[in-house]
Amino acid sequence: MSVCVGGNHLKNVELYCKSCKVAFCIKCMANHKAHDTVDIEAHYEEFMMKSMKIKDGVKQEISNREKSKVEKEVQYQKDVVIASEKQFELLDKVFRDLHEQLHAKQADLKRVWKSNLDENTHLHTVELSQVDQALNQLNYKLSTLSGGNLGMDEKLRVILEHSNAPPPPPPNTKPQPTNFKMVSLNDQKIQSVYTAINQMNFDETSVHDINVNSMTANFKKSGLSDTNSGGGYAYLYRHSKSKGLEKINLRDGKSSLVNGFNAFFNFPYTLIGSDEVSVAHWQSSPNQDGILYLIFNNWPHLIQFNKNTPKNPWVPKKLSISYQKIYSSISDGKGNIYMVASPTGSTDPRLSLFKLSLQTLECLFLSFIQTYDKYDMAFTSDQSNLLVTIPGLVYQFNIPSSTLTIVPYKLELNVDLVIHDKNYHVSYSPFYNSLFIITEKKQFLSYNMAVGESCLLALSSDVSTHVTESFIKNVKALHDNEHRIYYFEPSKQSYLCYDIHYQLWSVHTTDYIEPSNLYFIAPY
Repeated sequence: MSVCVGGNHLKNVELYCKSCKVAFCIKCMANHKAHDTVDIEAHYEEFMMKSMKIKDGVKQEISNREKSKVEKEVQYQKDVVIASEKQFELLDKVFRDLHEQLHAKQADLKRVWKSNLDENTHLHTVELSQVDQALNQLNYKLSTLSGGNLGMDEKLRVILEHSNAPPPPPPNTKPQPTNFKMVSLNDQKIQSVYTAINQMNFDETSVHDINVNSMTANFKKSGLSDTNSGGGYAYLYRHSKSKGLEKINLRDGKSSLVNGFNAFFNFPYTLIGSDEVSVAHWQSSPNQDGILYLIFNNWPHLIQFNKNTPKNPWVPKKLSISYQKIYSSISDGKGNIYMVASPTGSTDPRLSLFKLSLQTLECLFLSFIQTYDKYDMAFTSDQSNLLVTIPGLVYQFNIPSSTLTIVPYKLELNVDLVIHDKNYHVSYSPFYNSLFIITEKKQFLSYNMAVGESCLLALSSDVSTHVTESFIKNVKALHDNEHRIYYFEPSKQSYLCYDIHYQLWSVHTTDYIEPSNLYFIAPY
């Protein structure tokens, strides 16, 4: 009896075994006894009736793949293209800075080389002059020994001059070599510079190590990090009549109303009795958690707000003097507020530096200061000096000795700046002991006060559009007591942040910044 072998069936293949999942002919039925077998045509009709669910699954898979394609393209643009562009910008910036530093260093070394050459040339000229003078004297002596028709006095002078003359030097006597002092480049240091440049390279980074939520999308392994991370004061306080006093976390941007300030629309005018008195400055006291201070123009009071006593948070305190205008102020965290102000009723055109004691409420005059539109105030890191800066000039008030001195700074760069001009803004960072200057011509540079050196920095393109004449005139710079400077311009809905450590700029959106100086940064 013939049988089907190797898939070659003797009859038409019309049957299907669900158990074995194979098709077969009637001759192979004996091999599928007790199996679930069906006619292929009937099974196909049954299968097609159930195919809608399979189609839906296939369509879903197609949709998933298409979404995956889009997401991968988005991820590629975000994690690769944008990050690569930033690395390219960083690469350009690094070598641009290196070029500028090398150019400046070359000019500095050339000055040293020229000075050394001039000193040695001067020494050589002096020694040649001394030799010429000695030759003249010797030639004169030689002429006097030539004899001739001399008088008695001249003969006596020749005898006296040459009778005690030292013995002549031996022939071919060599002169003492001149002690020239030469400068030369240090080969080891030059080689270390070459080595450092040759070692500069990229680090390969897994995409999982990329901080895609960072506003700058920097690579962690390349030495950069999120400019919103790290230390420094983390909270910004700002006031608006519509909301009251807000506390904003500079790390995540979340804001909340400070209890007691949400009714500020009726305060402080209910205490003052007038809505014409303007709030000049707010101050926090870092050593007293939750205590804020308000100082006013033309009103001899200080108002203390303590958020830890919500039933009666406002405490007005009378001062011994009122101020026609307060230009700048800063708290030392030790119970004192330093102010640049013009006292009410003063006819002196100069402004004054005051120290207000929060304990005794006494206001001590410290010194006169040159009148200017705006000032930047900061303490040095050891808190021994208070610096008050204006373009081209730094006032340094030494707190232990109560003395005020002027520390002028000179920017040895090709930057068009005029001392006391109003075309640039200057602020001081105590953490770096450096001045940071933004010019109306969109130039950005730093000046290290410790070594007296300038460095030209970069403004990113998105930040450069914000630097206008109005920005230079009105901007308020706040420091977070570490790496960051925040720049607030009134009547805007954004502020700028510069991370000094990573030399990175960022732009942040915010609510309308009212044209009053009610912004400060605090540690809590």
